[in-house]
Amino acid sequence: ARWSKALATHLYRTRPLVVWTTGGRLAITSRPGESERDFRVRLRDAAHESRDAAVEKLRAKHAPALARLRDQIERSEQRVEIEREQYGAKKMETAISIGASVVGAIFGRKLASRTNVGRAASVARGIGRASEERGDVARAADKVEDLREKLVALETAFEADVTKLEQSIAKQS
Repeated sequence: ARWSKALATHLYRTRPLVVWTTGGRLAITSRPGESERDFRVRLRDAAHESRDAAVEKLRAKHAPALARLRDQIERSEQRVEIEREQYGAKKMETAISIGASVVGAIFGRKLASRTNVGRAASVARGIGRASEERGDVARAADKVEDLREKLVALETAFEADVTKLEQSIAKQS
């Protein structure tokens, strides 16, 4: 027992074992015989892996909201196209009605006949419907723009969260 204790004391005094360690969130200890440079490289790699995992977790947190907004934007853009097509059809329909009314009034028997007055009223209603369609197009385009602004705000918030996370990791290291 005395020799064992003497050997341990001798080794302790003549052969020190240098161990590097970190505090904080990583709490890594060097391996026996590992140089300080190798330990710092391993520590840096562990910090990068930890940061990447935290960023990925943050990305997973924001991903559903980003996907939902992108889907809403896509559907709204499709709605804008539908509204534009409907507006174009109403304009064409109204133009044809105007042309038929003018031709009927010019080549018909009476300028103020019941048929011509009815056609003129129909044309006026068509013009009103066409302007409503134009308003629908504008509203749909505004909705797309609002959704795009929300997407930009959400992406900005995500980037701010990533920056804040990286800063907190840098402070802890």
